[in-house]
Amino acid sequence: SINDAGTYYSDNVVPYCLRQVKRDPDIPQNWYNLANSLAKAGVLRDAQMAIEVGMRYNLSPELSDKFAALKDRIEKT
Repeated sequence: SINDAGTYYSDNVVPYCLRQVKRDPDIPQNWYNLANSLAKAGVLRDAQMAIEVGMRYNLSPELSDKFAALKDRIEKT
């Protein structure tokens, strides 16, 4: 169910992504992964903050588009 997916993300995926960000905070892909996992866990405010941090880096067009799409999806929720 949807709740089970959110619980899985908050219990497993988010902590993993947090460790990745703490280990390599200057890699924007890590911030995208964290934001995406937070969004899937239903923690939208924190996901938006991770997007803001990640978008401060010099991004490839592809990653910039992924951040923008994720931001748009969160704002529509």
